[in-house]
Amino acid sequence: MNGVVLEKWQFRAEERLSVPVVPDGCRDLICINFGEERPSWLVSNLDETTRLVAVDRGFEITGYRLRPGTRIPVAGLISSIGETDPNDGGINEIIENMCSLDSSVDEALGCIGSLSGNINDAAKVIGVRVRTLQRLLQKHTAHPPVFWLRLARARRAAKSISQGSSLAEAAYNAGYCDQSHMNREFRKWFGTTPSGFINDAVQASMIFDKGFA
Repeated sequence: MNGVVLEKWQFRAEERLSVPVVPDGCRDLICINFGEERPSWLVSNLDETTRLVAVDRGFEITGYRLRPGTRIPVAGLISSIGETDPNDGGINEIIENMCSLDSSVDEALGCIGSLSGNINDAAKVIGVRVRTLQRLLQKHTAHPPVFWLRLARARRAAKSISQGSSLAEAAYNAGYCDQSHMNREFRKWFGTTPSGFINDAVQASMIFDKGFA
């Protein structure tokens, strides 16, 4: 397993705007810079639906995306970083030293993210009982296996239709019972229908950013 940092990303707002953030199964360590003000650090929550983030003109945002399931000592991490410049090479080392990812959690999430079956199938592949899998993920991620399975299906289907698959094909390949099932899940995760998702160029592109599944 590699380190807990998936990638570093940066964004600068040239005008005031609202940016959609799609559920990706990750939490990010984020630094916000604005003019001469001191940098402000925070750790994002695990999103359960697409949300709009209002950003003022001139805001510079740097983020370190962490692998799904990473345990983050939020207060200690932000305290250790202090007012460190977000582009300082030492940030990555601080994150890796303070955050952790249990190998069993990483394996479980990797399995769930790659399967189109159900939780029973995932437990069998991993070689544990369903109840053991439930306890593991609830303890380390604060979410049960079904949360991760539903997120994986939604992201898989969203990528599929963004790449030109028909809605029926995307629903089948992602493991949905039918298109109606996929429609309901899209509204839950992305706040729109599959057709609406395709027509939202920003969301459709963001679904390919690094994340879960």
